[in-house]
Amino acid sequence: MINDLKYLVKHWMGSFLSFLLLFYFIFHIAYGDRGYFALKRLNLELSNLEASHQKLTTDRKALEHRVKLLRPTSIGLDILDERSREVLGLIGDGEYIILSE
Repeated sequence: MINDLKYLVKHWMGSFLSFLLLFYFIFHIAYGDRGYFALKRLNLELSNLEASHQKLTTDRKALEHRVKLLRPTSIGLDILDERSREVLGLIGDGEYIILSE
């Protein structure tokens, strides 16, 4: 009886430990810091940051264009008119100001 028990322990212990080791590595491949789900999360964060970067780039280009129009060599009369009305509060004859909050 004791010999049978020793045989079972010796025989199955290696298989059981191998199974535990395999389970450990498979678990960390899926859920570890550099696992599958971490990769999916990082890819989602990357796509969000790329979209944010694209929006900021578009906004920056629009502002650069407006600054370019305000330079003395290329100032547009419509931009000058818009800025003077906005900053100084000037209006022309027959024009009305509608304030909204």
